[in-house]
Amino acid sequence: MQRIAVILVACGLILIPGQPARAQEQVLIVYYAGPDGSVKTALQLAKFNLVETPARSDVIVLNGTIPDPQSITAALQTGAGGLLILGPEITPEKAAPLLGFAVQLAHHENAISLETNESAQDGIISDVLWSSAPPCMSSPCC
Repeated sequence: MQRIAVILVACGLILIPGQPARAQEQVLIVYYAGPDGSVKTALQLAKFNLVETPARSDVIVLNGTIPDPQSITAALQTGAGGLLILGPEITPEKAAPLLGFAVQLAHHENAISLETNESAQDGIISDVLWSSAPPCMSSPCC
């Protein structure tokens, strides 16, 4: 009798669908500044939590504009990540405080290709096939 009960319990446990273990999902809080378009749409489709102030964000995405350099710099210095997408409004004077060093920007119309530094050891260098990236055209370059 006990053997039948053990077999029934074992079969029941095998047949009961269980929930897979999952890590608690953490939604990134993103401050976005820039035009409505593909970048903002991608952030929304990824279901990031978009906020209105840089101080409340985990990541700051600047798409061709730097609306409030002081608060953005403060948020970056407190640990927020950053993505700066260059555009015609971004000048070296605006970019330098965010990056922490002086930069030179020049507008080019000719296409350029991305190349890696052969001596670099970072994982992203070997994980990404940089030579297959589309050429950059008509954009400011550092």
